[in-house]
Amino acid sequence: PPAAASTEQQQQEEEARLKKEEQQKALEAEEARKEAEERFKLKEEQLQRALQDERERSQELIKQQESLVAEKEKEQHRRKEEASLARQEQILAEDRAMEAEKQLKEQEKHLLNQETAIQEREQAIKQQLEEERQQLKAELQQMDEDRQKSLEAAFSEREKTLQQQLDNEQIRRDEFKATQAAFEIEKAKQEEELRVQAEEAKLKLEEAARREEEAHQQAEKAIQERESLLQAQLQKEKEKLKQLMEEREKADAERMLKEKEQLEETERLQNEREKAMKDMEAQIERLKNDEQQRLEEAKAAQDALQQALDERAIQEEQQRQSAEQQAQREEAMKQMEAQIEQLKRDEQKRIDEAKATAEAQQKVLQEALKEKEEAKRRRSLFYSSENAKLQEALNEVREQVRQAEAVSPLKAIGDVLAEGWILKEGQRFKTWHSRYLYFTAQGKIYYCKEKGKKPVGNPFFLEGDCTICRTNKKKKKPCLRLTTSKRTLFFQPTLENEFSLWMNALKEFGVAIVEDD
Repeated sequence: PPAAASTEQQQQEEEARLKKEEQQKALEAEEARKEAEERFKLKEEQLQRALQDERERSQELIKQQESLVAEKEKEQHRRKEEASLARQEQILAEDRAMEAEKQLKEQEKHLLNQETAIQEREQAIKQQLEEERQQLKAELQQMDEDRQKSLEAAFSEREKTLQQQLDNEQIRRDEFKATQAAFEIEKAKQEEELRVQAEEAKLKLEEAARREEEAHQQAEKAIQERESLLQAQLQKEKEKLKQLMEEREKADAERMLKEKEQLEETERLQNEREKAMKDMEAQIERLKNDEQQRLEEAKAAQDALQQALDERAIQEEQQRQSAEQQAQREEAMKQMEAQIEQLKRDEQKRIDEAKATAEAQQKVLQEALKEKEEAKRRRSLFYSSENAKLQEALNEVREQVRQAEAVSPLKAIGDVLAEGWILKEGQRFKTWHSRYLYFTAQGKIYYCKEKGKKPVGNPFFLEGDCTICRTNKKKKKPCLRLTTSKRTLFFQPTLENEFSLWMNALKEFGVAIVEDD
Protein backbone atom coordinates (compact mmCIF):
# COMPACT_ATOMS: atom_id res chain seq x y z
CA PRO A 1 0.00 0.00 0.00
CA PRO A 2 2.71 2.57 0.75
CA ALA A 3 4.38 1.72 -2.59
CA ALA A 4 1.04 1.98 -4.38
CA ALA A 5 0.38 5.30 -2.67
CA SER A 6 3.79 6.67 -3.64
CA THR A 7 3.30 5.41 -7.18
CA GLU A 8 -0.10 7.08 -7.34
CA GLN A 9 1.39 10.28 -5.91
CA GLN A 10 4.20 10.21 -8.43
CA GLN A 11 1.65 9.58 -11.20
CA GLN A 12 -0.39 12.54 -10.01
CA GLU A 13 2.70 14.75 -9.85
CA GLU A 14 3.69 13.57 -13.33
CA GLU A 15 0.18 14.33 -14.58
CA ALA A 16 0.31 17.75 -12.97
CA ARG A 17 3.73 18.38 -14.47
CA LEU A 18 2.51 17.22 -17.91
CA LYS A 19 -0.59 19.36 -17.59
CA LYS A 20 1.57 22.33 -16.65
CA GLU A 21 3.91 21.70 -19.59
CA GLU A 22 0.88 21.23 -21.88
CA GLN A 23 -0.57 24.51 -20.69
CA GLN A 24 2.81 26.23 -21.12
CA LYS A 25 3.16 24.88 -24.66
CA ALA A 26 -0.45 25.82 -25.43
CA LEU A 27 0.25 29.38 -24.24
CA GLU A 28 3.45 29.52 -26.31
CA ALA A 29 1.56 28.17 -29.35
CA GLU A 30 -1.20 30.76 -28.81
CA GLU A 31 1.34 33.59 -28.54
CA ALA A 32 3.15 32.32 -31.65
CA ARG A 33 -0.20 32.13 -33.48
CA LYS A 34 -1.12 35.67 -32.40
CA GLU A 35 2.30 36.97 -33.44
CA ALA A 36 1.96 35.22 -36.84
CA GLU A 37 -1.51 36.69 -37.25
CA GLU A 38 -0.18 40.18 -36.43
CA ARG A 39 2.69 39.77 -38.88
CA PHE A 40 0.22 38.47 -41.47
CA LYS A 41 -2.11 41.45 -40.89
CA LEU A 42 0.81 43.88 -41.13
CA LYS A 43 2.02 42.23 -44.36
CA GLU A 44 -1.58 42.22 -45.68
CA GLU A 45 -1.93 45.94 -44.95
CA GLN A 46 1.37 46.67 -46.69
CA LEU A 47 0.25 44.69 -49.73
CA GLN A 48 -3.14 46.47 -49.74
CA ARG A 49 -1.41 49.87 -49.62
CA ALA A 50 0.93 48.81 -52.41
CA LEU A 51 -2.02 47.63 -54.50
CA GLN A 52 -3.87 50.89 -53.79
CA ASP A 53 -0.83 52.93 -54.86
CA GLU A 54 -0.50 50.79 -57.98
CA ARG A 55 -4.15 51.31 -58.85
CA GLU A 56 -3.81 55.08 -58.35
CA ARG A 57 -0.74 55.21 -60.59
CA SER A 58 -2.59 53.17 -63.21
CA GLN A 59 -5.53 55.59 -63.07
CA GLU A 60 -3.16 58.54 -63.41
CA LEU A 61 -1.55 56.93 -66.44
CA ILE A 62 -4.98 56.29 -67.98
CA LYS A 63 -5.98 59.93 -67.34
CA GLN A 64 -2.77 61.18 -68.94
CA GLN A 65 -3.39 59.02 -71.98
CA GLU A 66 -6.97 60.29 -72.24
CA SER A 67 -5.75 63.90 -71.94
CA LEU A 68 -3.26 63.24 -74.75
CA VAL A 69 -6.05 61.88 -76.94
CA ALA A 70 -8.23 64.93 -76.12
CA GLU A 71 -5.37 67.32 -76.95
CA LYS A 72 -4.81 65.51 -80.22
CA GLU A 73 -8.50 65.79 -81.14
CA LYS A 74 -8.52 69.47 -80.15
CA GLU A 75 -5.45 70.13 -82.32
CA GLN A 76 -7.10 68.36 -85.27
CA HIS A 77 -10.26 70.41 -84.79
CA ARG A 78 -8.23 73.67 -84.71
CA ARG A 79 -6.38 72.71 -87.89
CA LYS A 80 -9.70 71.97 -89.60
CA GLU A 81 -11.05 75.38 -88.56
CA GLU A 82 -7.91 77.15 -89.87
CA ALA A 83 -8.18 75.29 -93.19
CA SER A 84 -11.88 76.21 -93.44
CA LEU A 85 -11.12 79.90 -92.78
CA ALA A 86 -8.36 79.86 -95.41
CA ARG A 87 -10.74 78.28 -97.94
CA GLN A 88 -13.39 80.91 -97.16
CA GLU A 89 -10.86 83.71 -97.69
CA GLN A 90 -9.85 82.20 -101.02
CA ILE A 91 -13.51 81.89 -102.09
CA LEU A 92 -14.16 85.54 -101.14
CA ALA A 93 -11.10 86.67 -103.10
CA GLU A 94 -12.26 84.68 -106.14
CA ASP A 95 -15.78 86.17 -105.85
CA ARG A 96 -14.36 89.70 -105.69
CA ALA A 97 -12.17 88.98 -108.70
CA MET A 98 -15.16 87.60 -110.68
CA GLU A 99 -17.32 90.59 -109.73
CA ALA A 100 -14.62 93.07 -110.76
CA GLU A 101 -14.05 91.21 -114.04
CA LYS A 102 -17.79 91.26 -114.73
CA GLN A 103 -17.95 95.01 -114.12
CA LEU A 104 -14.94 95.57 -116.38
CA LYS A 105 -16.58 93.50 -119.14
CA GLU A 106 -19.79 95.52 -118.83
CA GLN A 107 -17.89 98.81 -119.03
CA GLU A 108 -15.93 97.54 -122.01
CA LYS A 109 -19.14 96.46 -123.76
CA HIS A 110 -20.69 99.90 -123.10
CA LEU A 111 -17.62 101.66 -124.54
CA LEU A 112 -17.70 99.42 -127.62
CA ASN A 113 -21.38 100.25 -128.15
CA GLN A 114 -20.59 103.96 -127.91
CA GLU A 115 -17.76 103.60 -130.38
CA THR A 116 -20.05 101.73 -132.78
CA ALA A 117 -22.70 104.48 -132.47
CA ILE A 118 -20.09 107.17 -133.20
CA GLN A 119 -18.87 105.26 -136.26
CA GLU A 120 -22.42 104.78 -137.49
CA ARG A 121 -23.18 108.51 -137.01
CA GLU A 122 -19.96 109.46 -138.85
CA GLN A 123 -20.82 107.05 -141.70
CA ALA A 124 -24.32 108.56 -141.95
CA ILE A 125 -22.90 112.10 -142.16
CA LYS A 126 -20.45 111.06 -144.88
CA GLN A 127 -23.22 109.31 -146.81
CA GLN A 128 -25.49 112.39 -146.49
CA LEU A 129 -22.64 114.62 -147.69
CA GLU A 130 -22.03 112.36 -150.69
CA GLU A 131 -25.72 112.30 -151.57
CA GLU A 132 -26.01 116.10 -151.42
CA ARG A 133 -22.86 116.38 -153.49
CA GLN A 134 -24.29 114.09 -156.17
CA GLN A 135 -27.61 115.94 -156.11
CA LEU A 136 -25.90 119.32 -156.48
CA LYS A 137 -23.84 118.02 -159.38
CA ALA A 138 -27.00 116.85 -161.11
CA GLU A 139 -28.67 120.25 -160.54
CA LEU A 140 -25.58 122.13 -161.71
CA GLN A 141 -25.72 120.45 -165.08
CA GLN A 142 -29.23 121.83 -165.69
CA MET A 143 -28.84 125.43 -164.50
CA ASP A 144 -27.12 128.45 -165.95
CA GLU A 145 -23.81 129.77 -164.86
CA ASP A 146 -25.10 132.32 -162.28
CA ARG A 147 -27.35 129.79 -160.68
CA GLN A 148 -24.47 127.36 -160.76
CA LYS A 149 -22.25 129.79 -158.91
CA SER A 150 -24.83 130.47 -156.22
CA LEU A 151 -25.41 126.73 -155.81
CA GLU A 152 -21.68 126.15 -155.61
CA ALA A 153 -21.42 128.80 -152.90
CA ALA A 154 -24.34 127.20 -151.00
CA PHE A 155 -22.79 123.79 -151.49
CA SER A 156 -19.45 125.03 -150.19
CA GLU A 157 -21.23 126.50 -147.15
CA ARG A 158 -23.07 123.22 -146.59
CA GLU A 159 -19.86 121.30 -147.07
CA LYS A 160 -18.13 123.49 -144.50
CA THR A 161 -20.97 122.90 -142.05
CA LEU A 162 -20.81 119.14 -142.56
CA GLN A 163 -17.03 119.24 -142.33
CA GLN A 164 -17.38 121.13 -139.06
CA GLN A 165 -19.74 118.39 -137.85
CA LEU A 166 -17.21 115.78 -138.97
CA ASP A 167 -14.47 117.62 -137.08
CA ASN A 168 -16.67 117.71 -133.99
CA GLU A 169 -17.32 113.99 -134.35
CA GLN A 170 -13.57 113.42 -134.78
CA ILE A 171 -12.92 115.40 -131.56
CA ARG A 172 -15.53 113.34 -129.75
CA ARG A 173 -13.99 110.19 -131.17
CA ASP A 174 -10.52 111.28 -130.00
CA GLU A 175 -11.91 112.03 -126.53
CA PHE A 176 -13.63 108.64 -126.54
CA LYS A 177 -10.37 106.97 -127.51
CA ALA A 178 -8.60 108.80 -124.69
CA THR A 179 -11.35 107.64 -122.31
CA GLN A 180 -11.02 104.12 -123.66
CA ALA A 181 -7.24 104.22 -123.21
CA ALA A 182 -7.70 105.42 -119.63
CA PHE A 183 -10.21 102.63 -119.14
CA GLU A 184 -7.72 100.09 -120.52
CA ILE A 185 -5.06 101.41 -118.15
CA GLU A 186 -7.49 101.21 -115.23
CA LYS A 187 -8.53 97.72 -116.33
CA ALA A 188 -4.89 96.58 -116.47
CA LYS A 189 -4.27 98.13 -113.05
CA GLN A 190 -7.31 96.37 -111.55
CA GLU A 191 -6.28 93.08 -113.16
CA GLU A 192 -2.79 93.48 -111.69
CA GLU A 193 -4.29 94.26 -108.26
CA LEU A 194 -6.57 91.21 -108.49
CA ARG A 195 -3.64 89.04 -109.55
CA VAL A 196 -1.57 90.33 -106.60
CA GLN A 197 -4.50 89.69 -104.23
CA ALA A 198 -4.93 86.16 -105.61
CA GLU A 199 -1.20 85.48 -105.21
CA GLU A 200 -1.28 86.84 -101.64
CA ALA A 201 -4.30 84.66 -100.84
CA LYS A 202 -2.51 81.67 -102.36
CA LEU A 203 0.65 82.41 -100.35
CA LYS A 204 -1.42 82.78 -97.16
CA LEU A 205 -3.12 79.46 -97.86
CA GLU A 206 0.21 77.73 -98.48
CA GLU A 207 1.68 79.31 -95.32
CA ALA A 208 -1.33 78.14 -93.29
CA ALA A 209 -1.00 74.63 -94.74
CA ARG A 210 2.74 74.61 -93.95
CA ARG A 211 2.13 75.81 -90.37
CA GLU A 212 -0.60 73.24 -89.99
CA GLU A 213 1.72 70.46 -91.21
CA GLU A 214 4.51 71.59 -88.86
CA ALA A 215 2.12 71.77 -85.92
CA HIS A 216 0.76 68.35 -86.84
CA GLN A 217 4.25 66.85 -86.97
CA GLN A 218 5.22 68.46 -83.65
CA ALA A 219 2.01 67.24 -82.04
CA GLU A 220 2.55 63.72 -83.42
CA LYS A 221 6.13 63.71 -82.14
CA ALA A 222 5.07 64.96 -78.69
CA ILE A 223 2.29 62.38 -78.54
CA GLN A 224 4.67 59.59 -79.51
CA GLU A 225 7.15 60.69 -76.85
CA ARG A 226 4.42 60.86 -74.24
CA GLU A 227 3.10 57.47 -75.27
CA SER A 228 6.56 55.88 -75.08
CA LEU A 229 7.10 57.48 -71.66
CA LEU A 230 3.73 56.22 -70.47
CA GLN A 231 4.47 52.75 -71.82
CA ALA A 232 7.77 52.69 -69.94
CA GLN A 233 6.08 53.86 -66.73
CA LEU A 234 3.33 51.27 -67.18
CA GLN A 235 5.93 48.55 -67.71
CA LYS A 236 7.76 49.61 -64.54
CA GLU A 237 4.52 49.61 -62.57
CA LYS A 238 3.69 46.13 -63.91
CA GLU A 239 7.11 44.87 -62.82
CA LYS A 240 6.64 46.40 -59.36
CA LEU A 241 3.19 44.81 -59.10
CA LYS A 242 4.58 41.46 -60.18
CA GLN A 243 7.36 41.74 -57.56
CA LEU A 244 4.81 42.61 -54.88
CA MET A 245 2.70 39.62 -55.84
CA GLU A 246 5.74 37.35 -55.70
CA GLU A 247 6.65 38.71 -52.26
CA ARG A 248 3.09 38.12 -51.09
CA GLU A 249 3.13 34.54 -52.39
CA LYS A 250 6.49 33.98 -50.72
CA ALA A 251 5.15 35.34 -47.43
CA ASP A 252 2.08 33.09 -47.73
CA ALA A 253 4.35 30.07 -48.38
CA GLU A 254 6.51 30.92 -45.34
CA ARG A 255 3.41 31.33 -43.18
CA MET A 256 2.05 27.94 -44.35
CA LEU A 257 5.43 26.34 -43.71
CA LYS A 258 5.55 27.76 -40.17
CA GLU A 259 2.03 26.52 -39.50
CA LYS A 260 2.99 23.12 -40.85
CA GLU A 261 6.05 23.05 -38.55
CA GLN A 262 3.88 24.03 -35.62
CA LEU A 263 1.46 21.21 -36.44
CA GLU A 264 4.33 18.76 -36.72
CA GLU A 265 5.68 19.92 -33.35
CA THR A 266 2.23 19.42 -31.87
CA GLU A 267 1.99 15.89 -33.27
CA ARG A 268 5.45 15.09 -31.96
CA LEU A 269 4.48 16.24 -28.50
CA GLN A 270 1.32 14.18 -28.71
CA ASN A 271 3.37 11.09 -29.65
CA GLU A 272 5.66 11.67 -26.70
CA ARG A 273 2.70 11.99 -24.38
CA GLU A 274 1.24 8.75 -25.81
CA LYS A 275 4.57 6.91 -25.20
CA ALA A 276 4.98 8.43 -21.68
CA MET A 277 1.43 7.98 -20.47
CA LYS A 278 -0.49 5.16 -22.05
CA ASP A 279 -2.84 5.09 -19.12
CA MET A 280 -3.83 8.71 -19.72
CA GLU A 281 -4.72 8.05 -23.35
CA ALA A 282 -8.34 9.03 -22.92
CA GLN A 283 -7.45 12.30 -21.22
CA ILE A 284 -4.78 13.04 -23.85
CA GLU A 285 -7.33 12.16 -26.57
CA ARG A 286 -9.74 14.65 -25.04
CA LEU A 287 -6.99 17.26 -24.86
CA LYS A 288 -6.10 16.47 -28.45
CA ASN A 289 -9.71 16.88 -29.51
CA ASP A 290 -9.88 20.18 -27.64
CA GLU A 291 -6.70 21.34 -29.31
CA GLN A 292 -8.04 20.29 -32.70
CA GLN A 293 -11.28 22.16 -32.02
CA ARG A 294 -9.37 25.25 -30.97
CA LEU A 295 -7.26 25.04 -34.14
CA GLU A 296 -10.40 24.71 -36.24
CA GLU A 297 -11.98 27.64 -34.46
CA ALA A 298 -8.83 29.67 -34.95
CA LYS A 299 -8.76 28.70 -38.60
CA ALA A 300 -12.47 29.52 -38.94
CA ALA A 301 -11.83 32.85 -37.19
CA GLN A 302 -8.88 33.48 -39.52
CA ASP A 303 -11.01 32.62 -42.57
CA ALA A 304 -13.80 34.89 -41.30
CA LEU A 305 -11.24 37.66 -40.70
CA GLN A 306 -9.80 37.15 -44.20
CA GLN A 307 -13.30 37.21 -45.69
CA ALA A 308 -14.13 40.39 -43.77
CA LEU A 309 -10.89 41.98 -44.95
CA ASP A 310 -11.66 40.97 -48.55
CA GLU A 311 -15.19 42.35 -48.31
CA ARG A 312 -13.90 45.57 -46.79
CA ALA A 313 -11.26 45.86 -49.54
CA ILE A 314 -13.96 45.30 -52.18
CA GLN A 315 -16.17 47.95 -50.57
CA GLU A 316 -13.25 50.41 -50.39
CA GLU A 317 -12.40 49.68 -54.02
CA GLN A 318 -16.01 50.25 -55.07
CA GLN A 319 -16.14 53.51 -53.12
CA ARG A 320 -12.85 54.65 -54.62
CA GLN A 321 -14.01 53.74 -58.15
CA SER A 322 -17.30 55.60 -57.64
CA ALA A 323 -15.38 58.63 -56.30
CA GLU A 324 -12.98 58.48 -59.27
CA GLN A 325 -15.89 58.15 -61.71
CA GLN A 326 -17.59 61.14 -60.07
CA ALA A 327 -14.36 63.15 -60.28
CA GLN A 328 -13.90 62.11 -63.92
CA ARG A 329 -17.46 63.12 -64.71
CA GLU A 330 -16.95 66.49 -63.01
CA GLU A 331 -13.66 67.00 -64.85
CA ALA A 332 -15.30 66.02 -68.15
CA MET A 333 -18.15 68.46 -67.48
CA LYS A 334 -15.65 71.23 -66.72
CA GLN A 335 -13.71 70.46 -69.91
CA MET A 336 -16.92 70.37 -71.94
CA GLU A 337 -18.02 73.70 -70.47
CA ALA A 338 -14.61 75.23 -71.21
CA GLN A 339 -14.72 73.85 -74.77
CA ILE A 340 -18.26 75.18 -75.26
CA GLU A 341 -17.19 78.60 -73.94
CA GLN A 342 -14.13 78.56 -76.22
CA LEU A 343 -16.29 77.55 -79.19
CA LYS A 344 -18.69 80.39 -78.39
CA ARG A 345 -15.82 82.89 -78.25
CA ASP A 346 -14.35 81.53 -81.51
CA GLU A 347 -17.78 81.64 -83.17
CA GLN A 348 -18.35 85.23 -81.99
CA LYS A 349 -14.88 86.20 -83.23
CA ARG A 350 -15.56 84.63 -86.65
CA ILE A 351 -18.93 86.41 -86.82
CA ASP A 352 -17.26 89.76 -85.98
CA GLU A 353 -14.56 89.16 -88.59
CA ALA A 354 -17.18 88.19 -91.20
CA LYS A 355 -19.18 91.33 -90.35
CA ALA A 356 -16.07 93.52 -90.66
CA THR A 357 -15.20 91.89 -93.99
CA ALA A 358 -18.76 92.33 -95.24
CA GLU A 359 -18.79 95.99 -94.16
CA ALA A 360 -15.45 96.60 -95.90
CA GLN A 361 -16.73 94.91 -99.07
CA GLN A 362 -19.97 96.91 -98.87
CA LYS A 363 -17.96 100.12 -98.52
CA VAL A 364 -15.77 99.20 -101.52
CA LEU A 365 -18.85 98.39 -103.59
CA GLN A 366 -20.52 101.67 -102.60
CA GLU A 367 -17.41 103.61 -103.57
CA ALA A 368 -17.25 101.75 -106.90
CA LEU A 369 -20.95 102.48 -107.52
CA LYS A 370 -20.44 106.15 -106.66
CA GLU A 371 -17.49 106.37 -109.06
CA LYS A 372 -19.52 104.60 -111.74
CA GLU A 373 -22.49 106.95 -111.25
CA GLU A 374 -20.18 109.97 -111.32
CA ALA A 375 -18.56 108.77 -114.57
CA LYS A 376 -21.99 108.05 -116.07
CA ARG A 377 -23.26 111.48 -115.05
CA ARG A 378 -20.23 113.20 -116.57
CA ARG A 379 -20.52 111.21 -119.79
CA SER A 380 -24.23 111.97 -120.02
CA LEU A 381 -23.53 115.70 -119.47
CA PHE A 382 -20.85 115.58 -122.15
CA TYR A 383 -22.80 113.66 -124.80
CA SER A 384 -26.11 115.48 -124.15
CA SER A 385 -24.70 118.69 -125.62
CA GLU A 386 -25.35 118.47 -129.37
CA ASN A 387 -25.19 122.16 -130.10
CA ALA A 388 -21.72 123.36 -131.01
CA LYS A 389 -22.47 126.91 -129.96
CA LEU A 390 -23.64 125.81 -126.53
CA GLN A 391 -20.51 123.70 -126.13
CA GLU A 392 -18.37 126.66 -127.17
CA ALA A 393 -20.15 128.90 -124.67
CA LEU A 394 -19.70 126.28 -121.98
CA ASN A 395 -15.97 126.14 -122.74
CA GLU A 396 -15.79 129.93 -122.49
CA VAL A 397 -17.55 129.83 -119.11
CA ARG A 398 -15.19 127.12 -117.90
CA GLU A 399 -12.24 129.18 -119.07
CA GLN A 400 -13.55 132.17 -117.16
CA VAL A 401 -14.04 130.00 -114.08
CA ARG A 402 -10.48 128.71 -114.38
CA GLN A 403 -9.17 132.27 -114.74
CA ALA A 404 -11.19 133.33 -111.73
CA GLU A 405 -9.90 130.36 -109.73
CA ALA A 406 -6.34 131.20 -110.67
CA VAL A 407 -6.62 134.47 -108.71
CA SER A 408 -9.18 133.30 -106.12
CA PRO A 409 -8.47 131.84 -102.66
CA LEU A 410 -11.19 129.22 -103.42
CA LYS A 411 -9.02 127.39 -105.94
CA ALA A 412 -8.45 124.48 -103.54
CA ILE A 413 -12.15 123.60 -103.25
CA GLY A 414 -12.38 122.16 -106.80
CA ASP A 415 -15.06 122.46 -109.51
CA VAL A 416 -18.15 124.43 -108.39
CA LEU A 417 -21.54 123.11 -109.51
CA ALA A 418 -23.67 125.82 -107.84
CA GLU A 419 -23.15 128.98 -105.74
CA GLY A 420 -25.10 131.89 -104.29
CA TRP A 421 -26.18 133.88 -101.23
CA ILE A 422 -28.29 131.99 -98.66
CA LEU A 423 -29.51 132.20 -95.07
CA LYS A 424 -28.13 129.23 -93.07
CA GLU A 425 -29.12 127.85 -89.65
CA GLY A 426 -26.16 127.26 -87.30
CA GLN A 427 -25.24 123.73 -86.23
CA ARG A 428 -24.61 124.43 -82.52
CA PHE A 429 -26.63 127.64 -81.92
CA LYS A 430 -29.84 127.62 -83.97
CA THR A 431 -29.48 131.16 -85.34
CA TRP A 432 -29.65 132.24 -89.01
CA HIS A 433 -26.69 133.88 -90.75
CA SER A 434 -26.12 135.20 -94.24
CA ARG A 435 -23.48 133.15 -96.06
CA TYR A 436 -22.20 132.72 -99.62
CA LEU A 437 -22.47 128.99 -100.39
CA TYR A 438 -20.37 126.89 -102.82
CA PHE A 439 -21.43 123.37 -103.90
CA THR A 440 -18.51 121.47 -105.52
CA ALA A 441 -18.31 118.40 -107.77
CA GLN A 442 -16.67 116.46 -104.90
CA GLY A 443 -19.92 116.58 -102.89
CA LYS A 444 -18.75 119.30 -100.46
CA ILE A 445 -20.53 122.50 -99.38
CA TYR A 446 -18.37 125.50 -98.31
CA TYR A 447 -19.56 128.67 -96.52
CA CYS A 448 -18.02 132.13 -96.89
CA LYS A 449 -18.91 135.35 -95.14
CA GLU A 450 -18.21 137.20 -98.40
CA LYS A 451 -18.06 136.05 -102.01
CA GLY A 452 -14.58 134.98 -103.06
CA LYS A 453 -13.22 134.94 -99.49
CA LYS A 454 -11.74 132.02 -97.59
CA PRO A 455 -14.32 129.38 -96.45
CA VAL A 456 -15.41 129.42 -92.80
CA GLY A 457 -15.07 126.23 -90.71
CA ASN A 458 -15.14 122.65 -92.02
CA PRO A 459 -17.03 121.76 -95.23
CA PHE A 460 -20.38 119.89 -95.21
CA PHE A 461 -19.99 116.42 -96.81
CA LEU A 462 -22.71 114.64 -98.79
CA GLU A 463 -22.26 111.08 -97.45
CA GLY A 464 -24.52 108.00 -97.56
CA ASP A 465 -28.19 108.31 -98.56
CA CYS A 466 -28.81 112.06 -98.95
CA THR A 467 -32.23 113.75 -99.41
CA ILE A 468 -33.44 117.32 -100.14
CA CYS A 469 -36.89 118.73 -99.60
CA ARG A 470 -38.68 122.08 -99.28
CA THR A 471 -40.16 122.72 -95.83
CA ASN A 472 -41.92 125.49 -93.89
CA LYS A 473 -41.21 124.31 -90.35
CA LYS A 474 -38.43 126.74 -89.47
CA LYS A 475 -40.08 129.93 -88.06
CA LYS A 476 -42.84 129.58 -90.67
CA LYS A 477 -40.45 130.59 -93.47
CA PRO A 478 -39.85 128.40 -96.57
CA CYS A 479 -36.40 126.80 -96.62
CA LEU A 480 -34.54 123.72 -97.90
CA ARG A 481 -33.70 120.75 -95.66
CA LEU A 482 -30.60 118.77 -96.78
CA THR A 483 -30.26 115.48 -94.85
CA THR A 484 -27.21 113.16 -94.81
CA SER A 485 -26.24 110.15 -92.66
CA LYS A 486 -24.48 112.42 -90.12
CA ARG A 487 -26.15 115.86 -90.21
CA THR A 488 -29.20 117.89 -91.33
CA LEU A 489 -28.70 121.35 -92.89
CA PHE A 490 -31.44 124.04 -93.17
CA PHE A 491 -30.79 126.95 -95.58
CA GLN A 492 -32.93 129.53 -97.43
CA PRO A 493 -32.02 131.00 -100.83
CA THR A 494 -32.44 134.78 -101.10
CA LEU A 495 -34.65 134.57 -104.22
CA GLU A 496 -37.71 132.40 -104.85
CA ASN A 497 -36.49 131.09 -108.22
CA GLU A 498 -33.21 129.88 -106.65
CA PHE A 499 -35.02 127.10 -104.73
CA SER A 500 -35.43 125.01 -107.90
CA LEU A 501 -31.86 125.81 -109.03
CA TRP A 502 -30.36 124.46 -105.80
CA MET A 503 -32.64 121.40 -105.79
CA ASN A 504 -31.77 120.57 -109.43
CA ALA A 505 -28.03 120.97 -108.78
CA LEU A 506 -28.20 118.59 -105.79
CA LYS A 507 -30.44 116.19 -107.75
CA GLU A 508 -27.86 115.98 -110.60
CA PHE A 509 -25.23 115.05 -108.02
CA GLY A 510 -27.38 112.14 -106.80
CA VAL A 511 -29.33 113.63 -103.88
CA ALA A 512 -32.92 112.30 -103.74
CA ILE A 513 -35.81 114.83 -103.71
CA VAL A 514 -38.47 113.83 -101.16
CA GLU A 515 -41.73 115.28 -99.84
CA ASP A 516 -41.87 117.15 -96.54
CA ASP A 517 -42.96 114.80 -93.73
